[in-house]
Amino acid sequence: TTVGAGIYDGTSWTNAYFKISDALEDCTYAGDTIYMKSGTYQRNEPIDVSGYPGLIIKGGYAGMGTPGPLGGATIITRTADHYIRLFYGTAATVTLCNLIIEGGYLGTPAGIDGGGLYFGGNSVVQLTNCIVRGNQLYVGGTNPEEGGGLYQSGGSLTIVNSAFYTNRCLKLDWSTSDHGGALAAVNANVILRDTLFQGNYMTCRHYDLFGGAVYFSGGTATVEGCVFTNNYVYGEGESGPSASAYGGAIHASSVKKMTIKNSTFANNRVYNFGAAKGRGACLYFVGSTCTMNRVIMNGNGHANNGRGIIYLESGRLWCTNLLVVKATGENGVYSAAGVMALENVTLADNAQNGASNIAATTTIKNSIIWGNTVGGLGGTFNVTYSCVQGGAMGTGNINVDPQFLDTKHYHVKSAVGCYTNGYFTGGSWVFALSSSPVIDAGDPASFFGYEPMPRGKRINMGFYGNTETASKGTMSGTIFMFK
Repeated sequence: TTVGAGIYDGTSWTNAYFKISDALEDCTYAGDTIYMKSGTYQRNEPIDVSGYPGLIIKGGYAGMGTPGPLGGATIITRTADHYIRLFYGTAATVTLCNLIIEGGYLGTPAGIDGGGLYFGGNSVVQLTNCIVRGNQLYVGGTNPEEGGGLYQSGGSLTIVNSAFYTNRCLKLDWSTSDHGGALAAVNANVILRDTLFQGNYMTCRHYDLFGGAVYFSGGTATVEGCVFTNNYVYGEGESGPSASAYGGAIHASSVKKMTIKNSTFANNRVYNFGAAKGRGACLYFVGSTCTMNRVIMNGNGHANNGRGIIYLESGRLWCTNLLVVKATGENGVYSAAGVMALENVTLADNAQNGASNIAATTTIKNSIIWGNTVGGLGGTFNVTYSCVQGGAMGTGNINVDPQFLDTKHYHVKSAVGCYTNGYFTGGSWVFALSSSPVIDAGDPASFFGYEPMPRGKRINMGFYGNTETASKGTMSGTIFMFK
């Protein structure tokens, strides 16, 4: 507990430890668990979990029973006169549950990583139901600072049902590079599931800023069921032309295998860079291999640059059931090089092109590209069975209004039945006065078995094709009459 009790031997709440360091001394076996009562624990040094074989730390308890019910928040923070991270571990296997890790602050020396938590030496780390908020790095020098909230080098990191708020990397001088406002993982195998990243950021004076919320370098990454909102990279007025700001939400460099699915991005951005290079208001990929499925990107970007909500510098990117809409000042998708495949994608109402390509090999199929301010496509694409504003050469392409039901969820109209007031859940079915030409107009060879009945014999174009909320079609066939 925050004050301890009894004889301070940790055998019960009435004899609780006063110092977590005393509890750690008695944890020698895999599965040893420390239970923490709700309250605020102020630290003047990090909690060192190095070398523990299977340590579990759980917070939020009411302080009765064994261990008894939950009863409030357990907050781990620093004392005002100490500039420290809050957790440190190398070669550790540790699970943290129901903790708030708040206010870690590292200012010196250069190259320090992990403002809130640091794990190295191939540690195996899991965070469940944790909040990491208000941690920061504020250093100078020529070495990069990485992970305003959390830094992981090697090993594995699993984060479930957690939240990262307002963590940040700030730069003292012109020569510092920042990576990962909330989280940086280097050569680690990372799983992020059902976790919120909100309001994490980095500011720049001159050098590189990679990943306003998350930075991945090497290793593997799975992002599932996550929400990224209001994360950003901001260039100060002095930002020069050599500054590079890549990835307002996520930056992925040389990630061997990456998956992003069932996730949402809103109001992420890279901005105020002037002559500097801003790329990827949400996602930036270089030398990585990534697949994306059921990803929603609505209302991202900034008038002063980013070039594309998704930016492929190099590597491979496969997207199915992707929605990129209402980009401010930017293209929906931008590919500079590499290989990109877009299938059942909707790119609509973006401030520049729906998609732009410089030198990548890019294919588009069963997609809708419509209502973008500058145009549908900029550059060379291999397009088939898609609805493209301005038209596109290729089999099965059309250039007609797709008839969106609304400009929030971007379902298309159907007189037989179309979904409203939700993407995949929480909505209801209604009947429109007309039916969109993109219904049952996709590639005849594409699977469409997840679309609801009634339906035709082909997949719908666009984001909802082959999903349970695809707009309904008309069944076709031969009717036999018997008497």
